[in-house]
Amino acid sequence: MFAQANTIAEKQFSRSQTETMILDRSDKFVVAAAFISFVFSVSLWFGILGEGNRDTAIFVGLWVPSILSLGLYGTITRRVR
Repeated sequence: MFAQANTIAEKQFSRSQTETMILDRSDKFVVAAAFISFVFSVSLWFGILGEGNRDTAIFVGLWVPSILSLGLYGTITRRVR
């Protein structure tokens, strides 16, 4: 019984290694928006764009997980249909 379960798990593992995820245009947009938000937050924190404003940097930095969560929600709902 365990040998059969192991072979099934091995087949699933080997299949998942060979599959690659292809990003759609909207997925690339979401990742780019999150990256831009992160870079903007870091530049505000260290004062690259002028005097550093740490409160604003933290606020902008909180956009990153929000953008990624919204993108994940859109991906899940798009793939379910």
